[in-house]
Amino acid sequence: MSYHDHWKLLAARLRGLSRAGEMFINYSGNHDPDGGGIHYLQELAQKVTADLDGFSKRFSHSLPADAKADIDAMVSSIGPLVNDQSSSTGTRRIQVGVALLKLAGVESELTYALSSDQERIRSRLERAFAHLQRLLVVDAGIAANWRTAFQKGERACEQLGGVQLLHHGIWAYKIDAAGERTDLVFQEPAREVETVEKFADGMVLTEWKVASAANAAAKFAEARSQAKRYASGALSGTDLTNYRYAVVVTEKQVGPPPNIEEGQIIFRHLNIAIDPNTPSIDSKRV
Repeated sequence: MSYHDHWKLLAARLRGLSRAGEMFINYSGNHDPDGGGIHYLQELAQKVTADLDGFSKRFSHSLPADAKADIDAMVSSIGPLVNDQSSSTGTRRIQVGVALLKLAGVESELTYALSSDQERIRSRLERAFAHLQRLLVVDAGIAANWRTAFQKGERACEQLGGVQLLHHGIWAYKIDAAGERTDLVFQEPAREVETVEKFADGMVLTEWKVASAANAAAKFAEARSQAKRYASGALSGTDLTNYRYAVVVTEKQVGPPPNIEEGQIIFRHLNIAIDPNTPSIDSKRV
């Protein structure tokens, strides 16, 4: 389950908790002599706060950095409010009310942030790359095509890669020497964005390189340097504006560098291995 799907379930629980709090206030007013209502809401808030924390930890590597920071800050802020068992019922009533208000706010903000087109495109793009790597393991025909492309060089690999991404609704382009957008498949300048929007759900800048294990790091740096030449703004509302992908194709797996953030741009490094080891074999080499 992706973090988008998981968040939908968690957001529904947050809305339900908010509704329970409203009903309690509307029907009980200040009448809660034994504190049972507040105690029940407090338990629900504890569980949801723990689930928020678990959500952040589980998807720590895929959540947008700002969204994860907001969740972590909210968990730290709400934790003392919902875990207090020693204060009076009146005090806990105020604390739980504040916690519910904060939880309602974070649900609204995060639902908006995580459902944006940018995150939808990025998630689909990551799935396309993961799909490609697995195809190279299980589909002998596709693996043979990629081995041939690997021998031919960079252009052949980026053409196959462009078709793979388009299968997932992503039109990938690169930057030529003049800094202009170029279609990966046809190797021609891409000027008619309106045409692309008719068949693609998202657009992304990619730079593809072919490398050996010995020069993979240099090739990642070269791809990143070429991607920096692109200084134009968004192509359209479906352009992944804050990410640029440096993709290095190798025979066996290599460790890609971590993401590099420069201003508003995140350079994402990915390795596609045309003859990958299985995870168990690869782990024995570490």
